Amino acid sequence: MATNDVLNQPLRLLVVEDNEDDYLLLQDHLQACGVNMQSQCVDNETDLLKALEQPWDMVISDYSLPGTNGERILQLVRSKDPIVSFIFFSGTISEAAIIAAIKSGAQDYIMKNDLARLLPTLQREQREYVLRKEAFRQQERLNKLSMAITQTADGIVITDREGIIEYVNPAFERMTGHSAEDSIGQPTEQLYSSIDGPQYQADRNQVLHTGQAITRDIISLRKDHSPFHAEKCISPIRGQQGDITHLVSSIRDVTSRVTAERDRQRLANVLESTPDSVIMVDQQGTIVFANKAGQSLLRFDGATHPVGQSIAAVFPEELRVLYQGTILPALQTGGTWRDELWLHPEPDLETSIQTKPVSLVAMLEREPDSGEQIIALIGRDITEKKQFESELLFHSTHDTLTQLPNRPYARELLQNAVDMAERQTSKLAVLSMDLDNFKVINHSLGHSAGDKLLKEIKRRLSSCLRNTDIIARLGSDEFAVISSDVQKAEHVSAILSKIESVLKLPVRIDDTEFFVTASTGIAIYPQDGNTVDELLRKANIAMKTAQSRGQGQYQFYSAEIDAKGREYLELEADLRYAIINDELCLHYQPQIDVTDGHPVGVEALLRWNSPKRGLVSPAEFIPILESTGLINRVGEWVIAQACRQYHQFAEAGHTELRVSVNVSAVQFRDQEFHKKVESILIATGMPPEKLELEITENMLMQDPEGASRTLLTLANMGVRTAIDDFGTGYSSLSYLNTFPLTTLKIDQSFVRELDIDAGSGARDIVEASVALAHKLGMEVVAEGVETATQLKIIADTGCQLVQGYFFSKPLPEETIISYIRSTTSETKVSRNQAG
Repeated sequence: MATNDVLNQPLRLLVVEDNEDDYLLLQDHLQACGVNMQSQCVDNETDLLKALEQPWDMVISDYSLPGTNGERILQLVRSKDPIVSFIFFSGTISEAAIIAAIKSGAQDYIMKNDLARLLPTLQREQREYVLRKEAFRQQERLNKLSMAITQTADGIVITDREGIIEYVNPAFERMTGHSAEDSIGQPTEQLYSSIDGPQYQADRNQVLHTGQAITRDIISLRKDHSPFHAEKCISPIRGQQGDITHLVSSIRDVTSRVTAERDRQRLANVLESTPDSVIMVDQQGTIVFANKAGQSLLRFDGATHPVGQSIAAVFPEELRVLYQGTILPALQTGGTWRDELWLHPEPDLETSIQTKPVSLVAMLEREPDSGEQIIALIGRDITEKKQFESELLFHSTHDTLTQLPNRPYARELLQNAVDMAERQTSKLAVLSMDLDNFKVINHSLGHSAGDKLLKEIKRRLSSCLRNTDIIARLGSDEFAVISSDVQKAEHVSAILSKIESVLKLPVRIDDTEFFVTASTGIAIYPQDGNTVDELLRKANIAMKTAQSRGQGQYQFYSAEIDAKGREYLELEADLRYAIINDELCLHYQPQIDVTDGHPVGVEALLRWNSPKRGLVSPAEFIPILESTGLINRVGEWVIAQACRQYHQFAEAGHTELRVSVNVSAVQFRDQEFHKKVESILIATGMPPEKLELEITENMLMQDPEGASRTLLTLANMGVRTAIDDFGTGYSSLSYLNTFPLTTLKIDQSFVRELDIDAGSGARDIVEASVALAHKLGMEVVAEGVETATQLKIIADTGCQLVQGYFFSKPLPEETIISYIRSTTSETKVSRNQAG
């Protein structure tokens, strides 16, 4: 029969069980196993709490009890004894309850139908209980040691070998004013004064070298710079290998052991060496000490001395009033006081001293011998600090480049203006201004030139507006003007006229002269809104509308343009879904050889067939693609889709056709554009010479050098390039030979005039363009041919290729091949008949 092999003393066992038979079964089983025990059974919380007043080695509890449960029983036991062994003895406990019980602190569980586990579990828990008790006793010893260090009156600092603080006790915090939070992790020298900092380093090195403790007297400064005498001992702490791993410094305040005279003298030496003003006043209001900086603060020149004089006679008025009315009451209740103030020279004092900000700290001290109250005033000139704060505030509220209020500060200023207008029942105007073509200037001349332009715009606006008007920079090239007291529309018109007068003058930057215009939107308080957000939003809506009408325009806000803005946003949202849902498609307009009428190529034109809106005009959605940046993604798709369409032409036997694709200015400015084209050619297997990319004159003129590089790269790849809408920039004819172009497309506006007004000059422009293009070896395509008259005149100018409704409107993919096939057949028949 097994015996209790853990303890010789009887096992003190508390059983929580409401079924007496189960308790007796448990008791009989343990006694049969030879367990020497003293047991008690309880079946409710009241009896349990009473039983827990005496110690137990183990608690065995049922999980399900009337009026309570196992979790509650475990909680009560742990509240009285955190280490006693606790075992659940149940016939109904679930697996989830078992897991929860173990996590809550139970040591084990035993099913009532598995008594074979009872004795091994009991023996194991008895052994572990002994270990837990020993660990608990050791922890208590550590807690007592920690409490001793925590409660000692000496300051204790533990550092690593390099002097980095790892622990300070509360006495150190009280003694020095440095909290554990701002001490731990800091070099010890940083918490010591300049007097004993270097000595501490030397002492630390000596202890590390000799392994012997060092004790010396020091004068240290608290966090508030008040001095105290201390006896400091630095001792080594050795690790398990005997090497020094840490240093412990004990600091004892021994100020009371130092004579009052020596204490005052040393304190005076320290205070004289500090640039802070230190003035001490007794409880009668007489100055008993003032260092040199303090004498300067009180405007004593050294020939006379403030010591012995009353504060009523020597304190500046604002300091005197503050001392009597605020500082003294605060010191009597709290012991310390601190604030910042501005000191002014006395009105009747002939001095060059200027008003200056001072940080002032007042502390109430007592003489160690007499107990007399001494008030120490420590002042520091914070002129530099205030200047820094002022500069920091300015930079946080102003644009660094132009020194104008930035967007957050402009909102604050606008709120102030709205509040004032509300009080005065007046109006104010918010002008949102966006520089036209600023990105082009930035890109062409560089960011430095762009910065100079922004500064010049700020200078011009400042020169023409009232001092009460507020100018702000809201973004890259976006300015705002807040003008108060504008009762009539004429007042705003006058402001706009002034702005226009200064902006119309040419700007010269780095030997380059150009003109700048701005698109301006205007919102009026209160008719257009009475909040900052409303006014800014509506001024911006009006500005966008002005932009859409061309450069240098302005627009007052109206509900109508707001509705158009909302419609624009809805259109943009639908367009994004259209891209996802493959609602975009390509239509193709044939390009015809006028000599025999056969097609030589097609121009791919983007179309949007919206289930909700129907066929949407490209003039509506392409600007949205460009403004949102979606044009890059869609533009690549268009090129790739056009290349795939070529293969359908080739499979139908029309390998001679070429495909033209319009390129957006946003795409063309992309430095990776030529690489993307090359990737599409490779992916689709498109012959490069069958692809023609169309760009506009404006795209060439915005950055001639960059455009030339891109066109040359495309030409080297074998891709054709055409200049589209030619003729709208007639002055750029001389630039044609500087770019590697293959095709010139005459704008349809000139073609349309050919059969309207013979004297319009359109024919001369067309003839000159065709002649110049042919001279440069370029093909010419006339766009928008709609009548036989236009076709004949175009043919007479020598232009060989045309496109327009006279031959065909743009056709969808499923129709264009049929058109090409039928047109080609008719051309062959005509040729055969002619032969």
